[in-house]
Amino acid sequence: MNIHFIIHEDFEAPGAYMDWAREAKHQVRATRLYLVEQLSSSSADFAMLIDMGGPQSPSTTLADCPYFDAHAETRVISDCIAQDKWVVGVCLGAQLLGEAYGAKTEKSPQQEIGNFPIQLTKEVFEDKCLRALPETMTTGHWHGDMPGLTAKAQVLATSEGCPRQIIKYADKHYALQSH
Repeated sequence: MNIHFIIHEDFEAPGAYMDWAREAKHQVRATRLYLVEQLSSSSADFAMLIDMGGPQSPSTTLADCPYFDAHAETRVISDCIAQDKWVVGVCLGAQLLGEAYGAKTEKSPQQEIGNFPIQLTKEVFEDKCLRALPETMTTGHWHGDMPGLTAKAQVLATSEGCPRQIIKYADKHYALQSH
């Protein structure tokens, strides 16, 4: 499978996601926005998009961050959705995935910075992709926002400070607020 990563900052590297992709012998490419690499407007050459985190938000403007165009990135995600491609959004990427579905990013009840436990909901154990996860696990957090919800979205994990840690928008579209 051809997998494309969008990486917003050098300190928000794909880590375990990249390790998984390489170990599974997937073809991997990345757009490193922090190096001012041009984001392609087409998803024609990959089957899965993994959109990583960063300190930006969907409301960040080009004036605020000249190499981050939230609207262009949301269009790429929307293109992937329309073509029924796999999309995994992590942190900022999770919020942009929600935006692509028309669900506005919201403030989380609490800002979370550090490592905290998340709890899986009962729905996750029916999900073919995530059902093997442990009921509770500690994950990394660095956010004050959370993805919005659509009428069909399923919340698959929560935390004490944020009620939307993992959201499933469709069978191939997952938003992970935590890392």
